[in-house]
Amino acid sequence: MADLPPARVTQDRVFADTGVDFAGPFLVKENTSRRAREVKAYMCIFVCTRVKAVHIELVGSLSTASYQAALERFVARRGLCRNIFCDQGRNFVGAAREMEEIRAFLQQTEEDVGTFLSTRNVEYRFNPPLSPWMGGLWEAAVKSAKTHLRRITSGRLLTYEEMATLLARVEAVLNSRPLCPLSSTDPHAAPSCLTPGHFLVGGPLIGPPEYNLLGTKDNLLDRWQAVQRASQEFWRSWHKDYLHTLIQRSKWNQHREAPSVGEPVFVY
Repeated sequence: MADLPPARVTQDRVFADTGVDFAGPFLVKENTSRRAREVKAYMCIFVCTRVKAVHIELVGSLSTASYQAALERFVARRGLCRNIFCDQGRNFVGAAREMEEIRAFLQQTEEDVGTFLSTRNVEYRFNPPLSPWMGGLWEAAVKSAKTHLRRITSGRLLTYEEMATLLARVEAVLNSRPLCPLSSTDPHAAPSCLTPGHFLVGGPLIGPPEYNLLGTKDNLLDRWQAVQRASQEFWRSWHKDYLHTLIQRSKWNQHREAPSVGEPVFVY
């Protein structure tokens, strides 16, 4: 197998190299009134290629403008990216083209601004067409979030604000998944794991205490408790499925020499 790319193994800050993708649509209400109009919403997922940290933004469409707004919010909270890896969707290509035009214009108008941008350049790296496996790192995060979100929101219509809150809690769940165990010199210390949250806040992500609302009837919950229960259901569903992925199975169980030049091979 080939070596991992530098964006996966070299030391750098979180989200310096980021993969991005969209998922959805999800139906949401404009407000809490009974006659509120239903609209489509999507989630834009940013994944750090080094520590697998996740950042989720709720957007109203798949347009270039919606993606640029989500990118601005992401950069304001997580910092500027050096490389953004994505597929060749029209919204990503349009945003990359527009950023390149702005950068070229500013470089022509003022030398100081051009020098500033050249040291803080954001490079878009598009995957080849018809090759979804090239973005397997962030596609896995999209699948993990989308599958369980559809399961817990089925038959439950949230407002745009409630969906944004739920996605923030889902983001915290994904950033709490274990990456590897932490070594400790104390034999009596409780076992702990390194998570993406350690790279974001310096420690595990700990939320405020709340009641266990699993199994409670919908008509006994207010809207905020409904969001809490939805996030608890997401955690329970995701936790069961994620444990199976921690069982390591090596794909290559036999050592074979790489073919050399001039050696006949079978291609099938």
